Amino acid sequence: FIIENCKGKKVTWCSVIEQGGGPRSGQYDDIVHDGHSEMEIRKALMNRTLMDVGRRGKQMWLNFAGEGPSVLLHFGMTGSIKIHGETGVQYQSSKNETSEWPPRFCKLEIHFTGKKYLAFCDARRLGRIRLRQDIFKTPPISELARDALETELSPTELKAELSTTTMPIKAALLDQSRIVAGIGNYMVDDILFDAGIHPGSACNKLEDDKVELLAKSIRRISQQACEANAESSRFPSQWLFHHRWSMPPGTTKSLDDGRALRSEKIAGRTTVYDTKSQFVKKSVKKSPKKKKVVNIKKEKTKLPTKGTNTTPKSKDTKPKLAKSMKAPRKKGKAASKIVAIRKSARISQR
Repeated sequence: FIIENCKGKKVTWCSVIEQGGGPRSGQYDDIVHDGHSEMEIRKALMNRTLMDVGRRGKQMWLNFAGEGPSVLLHFGMTGSIKIHGETGVQYQSSKNETSEWPPRFCKLEIHFTGKKYLAFCDARRLGRIRLRQDIFKTPPISELARDALETELSPTELKAELSTTTMPIKAALLDQSRIVAGIGNYMVDDILFDAGIHPGSACNKLEDDKVELLAKSIRRISQQACEANAESSRFPSQWLFHHRWSMPPGTTKSLDDGRALRSEKIAGRTTVYDTKSQFVKKSVKKSPKKKKVVNIKKEKTKLPTKGTNTTPKSKDTKPKLAKSMKAPRKKGKAASKIVAIRKSARISQR
C-alpha cells in the first residue's frame, strides 16, 4: 500500500503534532513518538526520498535515501496507515471511517511529492514511531523471533521450541520473541482452529502429528491473511474471525455447519475455539502398581518363666548349684577318729 503510492517520492513537509480533532489534538505525543523530540523526527524525514518499505513480524520500517535513520513503525492494537484519497486496509475495528483529512488521532503526517499525503494514526496510543540507524542490530527488531512468512518453520524446529515450556500454546504463539513473529490474537485462534488444537493445550504435551499440523497452519493462515491484504471481507468464510466480534468471553454459538463455538479468556486474551474439534485430551490416570507384600515370619520371643535366671551365662563361669544339690564333703582320717571316740563314750555311759 505504501510502496504503491509513495515509493520513489521525496518528503516535502511533515507534522509530528497530533491532528484530526481527538482529545490530544494540537499536542506532541511523546509516548507514541517513543521519547524522540519533534526536531529529531523532522530531521529524519525532511527532503529525503522513500526508497523501500520493510517488515518483520508486526514491525514496519521506512528506508530513505542518503544518510540518516530509518523510521520504524509499530501499530499496536489500533494503529494504521492512511493515504489521502486512497482506500486503505479495511480493519474490522475501523469500519466507520470518514474521508476527512487529516484523519482523527493522526500522530504523524508526511507529504510527498506528487501530492501524496500519508498519516500514521493510533487511537489507543499503543503504537510507536521510532528512529533506528541499524534496525537489525537494535531492539525491537533484534529481539524478534523468525517471521511467520519469511522463514518456513519445520515440525522438528517447532517441536524443539515447544518442548521447553508448559505454557498454553496460545500464549507461546502470541509471544513475538519465542516461536514466530507477526501473528496476533485473531490469527492465532484461526491457526489453532485450522490445526485442531485447543488454545489452552500445554506446549510440551502436544503430540507429533499436532505439531506437524501446527507448523503448516502457521504458514497457511499467515499467507491467506496477507493475500487478502488484511481486509476482513476477503478472509475465508470458515474462519473464526467472522464470529469472534459478537462473542464476549463466556458466550457460546452454534453454527449451521455443526461447529459449537465458545469464547473465553486464555493467556489473558479473548479466545474463540470450536469445542467439537478443539479439545484437550484427558490423560488416563494409570492405577498405581500394587507393591508385593513379602511375609516375613517373625520368631516369637519366649517370655522367661517365673524363677528362671535370665542373666546370660559367661563362658568362663561354671553354673552355681543350689544348696540342696551340693555334693557332700569327703571326711578325712581325723574326723573319722573323732566320730569313733564319741560313739565309744556314749556306750560306756550306758
